[in-house]
Amino acid sequence: MRRKIWLGVGLVAMSGAAGAGAAGVTPGALPAVPAHTAAAKQVWPVADTKAPGGEGGESGAPVAGTVSPVQFYRDIGLIRGHFRVGDELIKLGRWDDAVPHFLHPIEEVYARIAPSLDTYKAAPFDASLKVLLQTVKAKDAGAYAAALATVNKQLLAVDDAMRAKAADWDGFAVRAAVAMLTSASEDYAGAFDAADKSKIKNPVEYQDSRGFVWQAEQMLEASSAKLQAKSAPAYAAVRKAIVELKAAWPDPMPPDKAVMPPDAVLGLIARIELKAGKLMQ
Repeated sequence: MRRKIWLGVGLVAMSGAAGAGAAGVTPGALPAVPAHTAAAKQVWPVADTKAPGGEGGESGAPVAGTVSPVQFYRDIGLIRGHFRVGDELIKLGRWDDAVPHFLHPIEEVYARIAPSLDTYKAAPFDASLKVLLQTVKAKDAGAYAAALATVNKQLLAVDDAMRAKAADWDGFAVRAAVAMLTSASEDYAGAFDAADKSKIKNPVEYQDSRGFVWQAEQMLEASSAKLQAKSAPAYAAVRKAIVELKAAWPDPMPPDKAVMPPDAVLGLIARIELKAGKLMQ
C-alpha cells in the first residue's frame, strides 16, 4: 500500500486554489470519547504540531522514536476510525470487506505509536488488536463484539492518560481531529482512478477516509460544550462544514460515481481548519 505523507496543521496555507474553490461549495458498539471532566495538568501544550508521517508509514515500517502528543492522539483516532467503518461493514454483513479496517491498525498505526505508549502512560494493546482481527476473519459475531469491547475499554484508558497530560484537553482534541481530517483527505484522494476523478478505484481508501471523518466529528462533539464556550460561531461553522464534508461518503460502500472530487474535500477540510483555529486556543 502506498506511503502517506502527513500534511499537518497548516493545510490552509497549502491548499491554495482547492480551498478557495471549496469555499464556494461553501457505530453502535463504538463508545463516544468522553468529554473532559477533571482539571488538566499542564504537561504539554495544545499547540503541538510537529508530527511527521501520515497514517504514516503505510509501508508498515515503524517510525523510530516517540511521536508528538498530537500525532499520538491522532493515531488513536485513526484506529477508532478504522473500527468505525469496519463495524459499519460488519453490520451490513460484509465481513470480508471489513477485514482491512481491523488489519490496518496493526500494520500501519500501532507499530508507529508503540515506542510512545510509555511516554503517554498508555498500556500496550497490540494483543487485543490481533484477537479482534481474528474474530473478524472468522466472522464470529459474538467473539467480535466481546473483542471490540475489550479494545474500546483499553482505548478509553488511553484517553484518560492523555487527558491527564493536556493543558487544554478540548483545544487539543480539536487539533487532533483536524489532523485526522488531513489523513482523511489523503486517503480519499488515493481512492480515485488517476485517469478519471469521477471514479473510485480503491474502496478501502474511500472507507478509511469515511471512518476518519466520522471519528473526527465525534471527537468534536464530545467537547461541544467547552468548544461552544470558546467560540460558538467558530464551532457552528466547523459543524456546518463537516456536514457538507460528509456528503462525499453517502454509504460505506463507494458509489459508482463519486459525489465529491478530491479537491473539493481538501477545500472543505481547509475551511474547517481555518474556522477551528479559535477552538484550538
